[in-house]
Amino acid sequence: DCFERETRKLIQPRFSGRLGAVSEPFDVTVPTRIRYQSDGAIFVLYLKTVEDRVVQNIHLGGGGEGTYVIERPGRYFLQIDGSETWRIWLEPQVAPIVQN
Repeated sequence: DCFERETRKLIQPRFSGRLGAVSEPFDVTVPTRIRYQSDGAIFVLYLKTVEDRVVQNIHLGGGGEGTYVIERPGRYFLQIDGSETWRIWLEPQVAPIVQN
């Protein structure tokens, strides 16, 4: 919804940079959405386990924004290869409360 989209703009990215980088490890305990934005023509994001196993390889051509949901709990890190600046958010997905 529009309110949620505007609120997300105010949240600082967990990781940001230019060109290539490797993030510090982070823990996932609930399904977590990776939201990423790139300002360059090339953006490749590798989601890896701390054992250096690739879980997901994400490409974003021509800049823009995308998302990917990490479903499995674990300890991960990101390897980023970009041609310009980029930003990445980690957004834990909170389950809706069911009313009886």
